[in-house]
Amino acid sequence: MFGQIKDLYNLQKQAREMKKQLESEQVTGTSSDGLIRLTIDGSYDLKSVKVDPAAQLSPSQIEQGFRQAYEDANSQIRSILAEKFKGMM
Repeated sequence: MFGQIKDLYNLQKQAREMKKQLESEQVTGTSSDGLIRLTIDGSYDLKSVKVDPAAQLSPSQIEQGFRQAYEDANSQIRSILAEKFKGMM
């Protein structure tokens, strides 16, 4: 029983460490036209959004730009996390 408690404690400790590592990774995704950038961390929390102030975009262009920037950031963070945690799975 004490062995199981120790295993659970170690698992919780490892989960906290992974969470710290995830939060420390950040990437910035950019729309295809370069006018919209957003930054996410390894927990997929949105950290910042920047739109070029000179851009004159319609609402649909803004939507498309955000989608492209998110897809770019998502792809980058997935690659980083896959490399970082490949030995753990």
